[in-house]
Amino acid sequence: MEIANKIENKKDTENEINTKLEIGNENDDSIKKENTLTPYILLLALSLHGIFEGIALGVINNNSECIILFIAIIAHKWAESFALGISFYNARIQTKIFIEMLTIFTFFTPVGILIGMYFSKSGLLIEGIMLSISSGTFIYVSTSEVIVEEFSTKGSKHIKFWCYLVGGFLTVLLNILEPAPFSK
Repeated sequence: MEIANKIENKKDTENEINTKLEIGNENDDSIKKENTLTPYILLLALSLHGIFEGIALGVINNNSECIILFIAIIAHKWAESFALGISFYNARIQTKIFIEMLTIFTFFTPVGILIGMYFSKSGLLIEGIMLSISSGTFIYVSTSEVIVEEFSTKGSKHIKFWCYLVGGFLTVLLNILEPAPFSK
C-alpha cells in the first residue's frame, strides 16, 4: 500500500511538473512571437541608415573627405552587423532566413553610393540636402535604437552614461577642429 501511494505521488508530481513546463513553454512562445518582429525592424532601420550613409559617401567629391567617411563607415559596419546578428539570434530566427536578411542588408550601402553618385552632379544644394538627411539618420539610429536599448538594461549605467558624455564631447571637439566642407 505504501509503495502504491509513493508511485501515485510520483505520478502527481510528474504531472504537475509537466503542466508547469507546458505553461512555461506557452509563455516562451508568446514572448518569442512578440520578439520576432524586433530584428526585422532593426534590419529596416539599419538598411535605411546604410542607404543614407552610402548617399553621403557618393555625393562627396573631395578624395580626402571620401576616404575619411569610408573609414568611418567601415569602422562601424561590423558593429551594425553584429547587433543585427544578435537580434536575429535572440529572436530564434532560422539560420537560413538570417543569412538571407544579412545578405540583403549588405547591398543597401552600395545602392546608396550609386544614388549619391547620381545626385553628386546636381549642385551644392542637392549635395547639402543629401548630407543633411544622411547625418540625420546617423543621429536617429544612435539615439533611438542603440542608446535607448543600452540604457534600458541593468548594470553599469553610470559607466555607460560617462562613456556617452565623452563620446559626445569628442564628436563636438572633432566638429570644431575640422574645417567646414563648403568653405572652399
